[in-house]
Amino acid sequence: MLKAAATDRLTAALGHRPVTRGLATIFVVLLLIDVLLLVVNVIVRIAVGNDIPSLLSVSEDASLGEWFGYLKLGAAAAVLLMVWRLTRQAVYVVLAVILATIVLDDALQLHEHAGEAIAGVLTLSGGAGLRSLDVGELTAWAIAALALGIPLVLTYLRSTRETRKYVQLVAYGLAVLVVFAVGVDMARYLFVSGSAAVNLAMGALESLGELASMTLLVVMTLFIYDAVRPRAEDRNAVADHE
Repeated sequence: MLKAAATDRLTAALGHRPVTRGLATIFVVLLLIDVLLLVVNVIVRIAVGNDIPSLLSVSEDASLGEWFGYLKLGAAAAVLLMVWRLTRQAVYVVLAVILATIVLDDALQLHEHAGEAIAGVLTLSGGAGLRSLDVGELTAWAIAALALGIPLVLTYLRSTRETRKYVQLVAYGLAVLVVFAVGVDMARYLFVSGSAAVNLAMGALESLGELASMTLLVVMTLFIYDAVRPRAEDRNAVADHE
């Protein structure tokens, strides 16, 4: 009942037909995989401590959790490009580039390398519990946000009213991802004590939040595609008839 009510409210807000059961199924399946990866990570970490195999971690490089996250963000980016082909609204391309940038940044550790370089060149000093490297990384993210944010704003302002609603939907998903990927991560350095249990709990919260927000982005982009496809098909049918 609650899930149906939430779905109806979302659909009513966006002015389109109800979300299909297929999208709900995709969401549940992906979320269950997220939880499974996290549970395995926590159990193994409790059993062996920091000697956990990197493959079973949800945060280390080349882990199953990390690759699963890349897969989901890549899928969301691909769906956004499909939406662009249907609507020709350039803002969807910008959103796809943003998601692809997040994947490449994490896979290649771009902001870590850039942050280290920035901290060294500008001789940044940490404060409020932050390391100089943290300040450099935040500066690198700010530069990237500016470089990607300008075309996003420009294309958003030139988009249709319907498109703006969908862009806002994706923006909410990205905001949740940023809260967990950046906010919770920084909070661990600022406020968390040296307690192993607290650090484990905070790490689990951060990882689950990241994975779940990526799942949300996949479902959101599929919802958008499902909503715009009928209208695009109707336009194509009219064009063919003419």
